[in-house]
Amino acid sequence: MNLMMHVMKKLILSLTSLLFTCFIFSQSPFGAKQNISTNTGAYPRVIDSGDLNNDGYADIVIGTYSGNTVEWYKNNKNGTFSSQTLIASNLTKVTGITIADVDNDSKNDVIATSNSFGKAVWFKNDGNGNFSGEKLIASGLLEAFSVKVGDIDGNNTIDVVVSAYASDLVAWYSNDGSGNFGSANTISDTALSGPRDFDLADYDHDGDLDIVIAYGKLHAARIYNNNLSQTSSPTFTIDPNIIANGNYYINDISFADVDNAGDLDIIKSDLYTTTAWYKKESNGSFTETVFSTSNIYPTAVMVSDFDDDSQNDVVVGYSSTATTDETTWYKNSNPSSETVVDNTQNDITAFTVNDFDNDGDLDMASISGTENHLNWFENNTYAPSLSVNDLEINSVSIYPNPTSNVLNFKNIQNKEYKVSVYNLIGKKVLSSQLINSSNSALDVSFLNTGIYVIHFENSKTSLKFVKL
Repeated sequence: MNLMMHVMKKLILSLTSLLFTCFIFSQSPFGAKQNISTNTGAYPRVIDSGDLNNDGYADIVIGTYSGNTVEWYKNNKNGTFSSQTLIASNLTKVTGITIADVDNDSKNDVIATSNSFGKAVWFKNDGNGNFSGEKLIASGLLEAFSVKVGDIDGNNTIDVVVSAYASDLVAWYSNDGSGNFGSANTISDTALSGPRDFDLADYDHDGDLDIVIAYGKLHAARIYNNNLSQTSSPTFTIDPNIIANGNYYINDISFADVDNAGDLDIIKSDLYTTTAWYKKESNGSFTETVFSTSNIYPTAVMVSDFDDDSQNDVVVGYSSTATTDETTWYKNSNPSSETVVDNTQNDITAFTVNDFDNDGDLDMASISGTENHLNWFENNTYAPSLSVNDLEINSVSIYPNPTSNVLNFKNIQNKEYKVSVYNLIGKKVLSSQLINSSNSALDVSFLNTGIYVIHFENSKTSLKFVKL
């Protein structure tokens, strides 16, 4: 029996034992809150996850708004995490953070923004979780907010995109592949717009990364389409249709297949209104669907297939003055099917999703700003014994992981591989794609969110990745 069949058999046996329970109770797949830290830097604001010490387990990085710190927490591989040496201790008002291999050395680095210093910086990782001092990406970004990464110009390097609220600017910075960045390339510079959060994805399915932006001063959200595939130039054109109006404090916006129709929608949480998702209709307008809840002040929203039924779910976190702020989930994105995951946090500012215990399902971690807490919630869909971490891994690696759009392959050299992609119940979802040194990227944008396994058909290697 080959390795893939072995993994599939274990997963199918587990699914059989779970079906009856899930059918009866239809409850959240998450267990109780587990503290990672009850003493982070003051007011943790942003969070991301990824492997920072090359041990095959996802670690956690956070940025604090009042503590001025960038912190990382090592995954101890046993359901616990330990605080490590600070990545930064004087980066004032951290409002954006992400993990990516900036300098193309197969080691995940950390990128962050400072709201009060008005800059974006990155910290080089030596592969063991030891980080350099800050390296400047851009300055002069008045009230810098979110930061995301992606290949904007199609040259297979990790570029950086930043929003700056007081500068009324969203700009991208080209990476030469070694972590050296060029000057600002404007995406949006509308006066009195106040861009806050944004997301990157191939929204129009033309092979390049588009962007959706949430504006704090315009109280709206707009899409900008990348013209790279049409003109060979990474310039952006605004979609004429406004996605949403009357949103005074959009804290979180992203692309996601909310309705499980196989294409991308937009979802947002607005502190002073609602959590809602938007579908583009054939006439170009957007239809709004609001998630029903009795909670107020939604701050963070995630879309992923948490219970691995091939249907995306939605998780929402809330922020108020109470110590009983809820985290709730909507199975299969049904806007009227809210179920409480937890009600023991105060001021949930952000989430990250990853398979922290390597058991084949998506766990989540959250930060509680007012409490200075970092917590995680284990997903109990699969048991730890079903780990696919024992798959044989050779020198070939993939990035970014998790990914929303494209997986890139490293160390292909002069070899050629045929790869197929399977979901966790063993169904082949992508067949026999050729990967070599001249074609070292795999489009996975059409897949539902969840965990998948890439099988190299002409080798013994399989790799796991997370599709967001």
